Amino acid sequence: MASHILAASLASAVVATAGLLTTGSALADGIGILPTSVQIDVAHRIATITIANHDPVTHTFQITPFAWNQADGQDKLTPTTDLLVSPPIFTLISEGQQVVRFALRTPAPVANELTFRILLRTAPTDSQALSSDVRLRVSFSIPVFIASPQGGAPNLTCTYRDIGRNQIKLTIENSGTSHVHIEHIRLADAHGTLVDDAAAQYVLAGTKATLSLAAARPFAGASIDAKVTLDQDQGEGAPVDIVVHREV
Repeated sequence: MASHILAASLASAVVATAGLLTTGSALADGIGILPTSVQIDVAHRIATITIANHDPVTHTFQITPFAWNQADGQDKLTPTTDLLVSPPIFTLISEGQQVVRFALRTPAPVANELTFRILLRTAPTDSQALSSDVRLRVSFSIPVFIASPQGGAPNLTCTYRDIGRNQIKLTIENSGTSHVHIEHIRLADAHGTLVDDAAAQYVLAGTKATLSLAAARPFAGASIDAKVTLDQDQGEGAPVDIVVHREV
């Protein structure tokens, strides 16, 4: 690789994925979820979320856990029994609420965090709503992170490649022991902004993601002096600078 010609900065942020916010609460199609990501660690071996039905009709909910991995920048979900969900099925009348609990069935990981996703599916159970075929089944995908007892942190390295026609391919590799969630990428050179895009993207521990970005104008790839801003959901704190190398 050539010597670095890009500098990157990471900052904390609230991020959106699959129609949900990863912290705080979410409300979509009349279904409220609080919080919208699940964290389990040594101090908190059982985690909970609250599901609220603000729809005027009754809904039945089903929660299915999946082991979550990434390969070639793509999410891979595999059915699993390692994550306990209670209750996995329940019914809520309008304005009803249900607390759902999660726990790890197997021993806690030693090095890297474990990652799961839970698929929350719902359909109205009122006979009128079902017979009218107006309301469709709603699905939410919620991330679950099981921290290592040894702690952990992401460790990011980035490379970029000019692929022509004002296109930049940015590869973000996480060699750390916990995930990172990228919210926004800003790429600029001495003449101003090249890329300023939202990019909701998880990069799990030990994986990498490649993003194709459209530059606002032509640029000389061999002489860019730019900064990439990557916002992550690792909590409040000052931005962390990383170096971005140009691929050769």
